[in-house]
Amino acid sequence: MIRLLQNEVPPLSAVEALQLFDRRARTSEQLLADLQKRISDPKQAVFAACDGGTITGFFAFDRFDEQYLVMTEWLCGSEDDGREMLERLRECFAGYTVEFTMRPDERLLHALLTAVGATVFAEQQNMKLTGTVPQTDTAGIELLSAPVLSQYIALHENSDAYLDGEDIAARPETCRALLAIENGAVLGYLDLRRWDQTTNISDLYVDAAHRNRGWGAKLLARAIALTRPNDLTLQVDVDNPAAIHLYEMMGFTAIPGRNFVDVLWEIQ
Repeated sequence: MIRLLQNEVPPLSAVEALQLFDRRARTSEQLLADLQKRISDPKQAVFAACDGGTITGFFAFDRFDEQYLVMTEWLCGSEDDGREMLERLRECFAGYTVEFTMRPDERLLHALLTAVGATVFAEQQNMKLTGTVPQTDTAGIELLSAPVLSQYIALHENSDAYLDGEDIAARPETCRALLAIENGAVLGYLDLRRWDQTTNISDLYVDAAHRNRGWGAKLLARAIALTRPNDLTLQVDVDNPAAIHLYEMMGFTAIPGRNFVDVLWEIQ
């Protein structure tokens, strides 16, 4: 049975079974602490699959005002529990979009989401700046400013990134955008999002008519200089060898074991 947990904390003995399929290898105490933290957060919806006094599944989702959920925990070893959890989401959050991020080898969750008609995106490779950055001319690269905002937003419509151009521009405390500009025209952009001591390149786009002219390398070089000394990371489709080659050339390397797949489920 799937239960929504609200202001109730199970005993330590109830979560011990979760260790059997927790790939993060947390102890019972750590699992209980994570469960408590999520239950106490009013922005999270937390569910548990219960078999008597034992918790056999632990699921948590961040809630956003725009009818959007982001999965933050999916700890489940049973196909029946997973299927029932999706049904509870359908009951509780009709009309919402739910974002799932999972490892490529999570076949059970992949199969369950495919069965309900969710959209599965290409596998992503995590990369981090670790190598030497080649000297690169960054002429023509500028920070987003009011005079070119409308061009940036229009160009952003070609991207499938979660945050669009208006979202990035409205979040100056955590987001910045670099633009490739020639003769007053915006030819490309690179979006940055910051978390603590890490900055992530959330999107890099160059208009098709202006590719293979070095704009991607220019944008990356300026981003690297702008974000130091923070760690700099990015994600790229594993089936995009041209982009991977560019990132490797600019000093990025793959992070082993950190590939992932994004899935979006629009609950009807």
